Amino acid sequence: MAEAIDLGRVPVRNGPYYCSPRCGGGKFCRHEWYEAAKRNAEALASRMGEGWEAEVWENLGWHYRVQKGCVTIYVNEYKKLGFDPEVGYPVRSYSAWIQPGIVVSNTVIQIIESAGTPEDALGFAVQAARTAMSRMGEALAALHEVADG
Repeated sequence: MAEAIDLGRVPVRNGPYYCSPRCGGGKFCRHEWYEAAKRNAEALASRMGEGWEAEVWENLGWHYRVQKGCVTIYVNEYKKLGFDPEVGYPVRSYSAWIQPGIVVSNTVIQIIESAGTPEDALGFAVQAARTAMSRMGEALAALHEVADG
């Protein structure tokens, strides 16, 4: 059986606006901003390489990110600097989120790093993950010494 579509979440074009009834963004959800977000999302996915998938979503405006496996790169924009129909909003920074699906005592393990380029954000996040894994390994070794002690 097909999943029901929630029409309250389906964007509707009304002149220059493109907004779903549940968003309520109205003037924040212009069609040209949606188109720019789609273009920029695809360009970022292509820039990051094979296997990266673009996603555009609406939440009081149009936003985009790319994802590959347990890594998501979010784009942080300067909304106050104005919109250029050809390129969208200027990018302030990128945030790379690594969420490997590990839950410890009801806490989701995640690593978030930001930088001026998506490549740097991803590199910083990977380095932070490696550091966290190394520290966890050291802590486990110390626990073994206590348990075997």
